[in-house]
Amino acid sequence: LLGAYQASYAAAALPTGWQYLWNGASIGSAQGYQALAYSSQYVSWVTDTTNYPGGTPGVRLALTSTGGVAGPVASEASSSGVTRYVIAAYNVAAPGIYYLANATLTPASTCNTQFSGRVYVNNLLVKLVTTASGSVDLSAALGKLTTGDVIYVAAASTAASVCPPAFAWDFTIQSFSAANAAAVIAAGAPVNANSIVWSAWRPCEPADAGAVASFGGNLQVCTLGGWVLYPTAPASNSTLAATADQLTVQIAQANTRITAVNGTVAQYTVSLSAINGVLGGVNASLTQQGASIVSLTGTVAQHTTSLATQSAIIGVVNQTLLSQSTSIGGLSQTATALGNNVASANSPPSQFTQVGLYNALRCQTAPTVANGNTTGCIGTLTGAQCTPVCLPGYYVASGSTLMCVGGVWVGSAACQYFIQPSCLAILQAQPTASSGLYTIDPDGSAGAISPFSVNCDMTTAGGGWTSVNQSYATTLSTITYRNYLYMAPTGRWYMSPTTTLAWSWTAAQNLIGVYTYSNLSGTGTFACSVASEAQSFGIGCSPGVGSTLKVLMLSMSVPATAQGQVCQDLPNVFGTPCAMCTIYERASISYFLPSCNAIKTATPLA
Repeated sequence: LLGAYQASYAAAALPTGWQYLWNGASIGSAQGYQALAYSSQYVSWVTDTTNYPGGTPGVRLALTSTGGVAGPVASEASSSGVTRYVIAAYNVAAPGIYYLANATLTPASTCNTQFSGRVYVNNLLVKLVTTASGSVDLSAALGKLTTGDVIYVAAASTAASVCPPAFAWDFTIQSFSAANAAAVIAAGAPVNANSIVWSAWRPCEPADAGAVASFGGNLQVCTLGGWVLYPTAPASNSTLAATADQLTVQIAQANTRITAVNGTVAQYTVSLSAINGVLGGVNASLTQQGASIVSLTGTVAQHTTSLATQSAIIGVVNQTLLSQSTSIGGLSQTATALGNNVASANSPPSQFTQVGLYNALRCQTAPTVANGNTTGCIGTLTGAQCTPVCLPGYYVASGSTLMCVGGVWVGSAACQYFIQPSCLAILQAQPTASSGLYTIDPDGSAGAISPFSVNCDMTTAGGGWTSVNQSYATTLSTITYRNYLYMAPTGRWYMSPTTTLAWSWTAAQNLIGVYTYSNLSGTGTFACSVASEAQSFGIGCSPGVGSTLKVLMLSMSVPATAQGQVCQDLPNVFGTPCAMCTIYERASISYFLPSCNAIKTATPLA
């Protein structure tokens, strides 16, 4: 992993290896790209820090920590006929096989518009996607690149809109080293119909899970996490040959034992024939000597008992013969398989090779578990159990059991989701829940509102904070006591006084009281007792313009991702006058319980 857009994003100074650009001429010609400049006023990289959002060529282009604005709006359409893109460029520093991974482009405007996403290597177009709503995948295999190559990821609004066409995106730059790439290419791994061909090579993909190939003399197995060293190396040619020789000796010994058993059967057959002759003589004697019937009957009874004993012995011998024959068949099949493996080892294939000796003992393919993964179960020996690892917000369902039996996973497992009305409810139900994207249902399964996704902050100031995106803001009532959290990308934050005011992205409200803040090294408070400077949206307080203690919502907002510009001349926790912050909300229960002890009992995280 060489870099990620959101993790590498920096204000004021470009991060190492990155450029933030826009196209002065047609997209796809790097010679016409121009650098964006950082605006501390808008906390963004923009085309013109003096005249933004106007200026030449009159487009509203910007890059932020989570995405940007891909102009123009209807009133700023360019007369040159050139579609303007914002571009994040990554400079390749070392040769290798490169990917653009985990790449998504998501419209975030409050008005309808059309977006185009493009990926270039130098001036070569690798991928093109479009979307009017919902996320699209920008991930792409970029091939074998060398020092000096440049990866460009670009986004544009391809239809004029009535408001700034904001978007969110993120992606990572990944690569194999040149040495590993050479070994993989030499192995001649195949490319399927859905992959881009780069020197007859492609990475291990989920569809190939369980496949085995030889890379640089080492046996590798394809897992959901990529190529990994096979747990046990296969036997060498000499070892396989020696094993086959041992089986040949065992077969010869078994044949000798069968020959001896056949001789014993022949002897018992002769003995049985002799007994039958004696019985014939006895019968003749009975006919001729009626007076000796009682004596002869006793003799017949003795011979009958002896015959039964002999028949039982013959039955045991027949069972032994059947067992020996079955054993010989199994030994012959094993010897044949070993011979095939010896031949295969002498001429290793250039394609993926399934190794039969291991399939009988190990489960080569991970079982599928919705909302979870079992990557670590690949190559597990027969008799071992596998427990799924669930995604954040999910838990392993009761009774989930998976066991490897003869190379096949037996049983079932599932990850179930905590559908709760808020991030605070999720944290109370699952205290170990981590921060991330969750689905919530504020009015419950019987309510009219369908579940939707929000970001949850499970660590800041006790955790349980729900991002106030457009969907969540419409569910807030004015009878619940709550606090709001204004979180900057640096992790610094402000927290509002407790209030019943409901957040709105289209209307502004003043909130007088004591605000709490954190600058990462400690926390503090200040009181805002007069609200005279107008808010643009949301909830905040400012006693006036200039250097005053304030939390002021101003100008820019992206309701779809719960982001708005927060200005605070003093105490200047952000280090800049304004910053694009994510707005969170958390209900306060302290007004509903009779004492502090009751609050602590009901909510251990309070």
